[in-house]
Amino acid sequence: MFKRNVSERGDEPYLGTRPQLAELSARGKAIYGPYEWKTYNEVNTLAMNFAKGMMIKGLCPETEGEGKMWRFVGIWAKNRWEWTNTLLAGMHVGVTTVGFYDAQSQEQVDFIIK
Repeated sequence: MFKRNVSERGDEPYLGTRPQLAELSARGKAIYGPYEWKTYNEVNTLAMNFAKGMMIKGLCPETEGEGKMWRFVGIWAKNRWEWTNTLLAGMHVGVTTVGFYDAQSQEQVDFIIK
């Protein structure tokens, strides 16, 4: 689906981020600017480059499990465009993405990694 959207909607906005502005509101809350968008083409290029880098650096070594060979990448990050980009990068090279979250205990993270 993503590749189809890249070919059909390449120059349209896809992933956006609202940057935090330097000033704060009177109540001390962060103030965010307007969305800054990356197009499907930009995200695709970034994902493909990241995928190549993951493979060249050996960040997703093959491991055997259930009679098959697998590649995994773990992501421990806030919900941002970079998370989605890493997910798409993994899809480009057949890597399974595993999400880690702040709410997980150390025991849960250790279990998943092992």
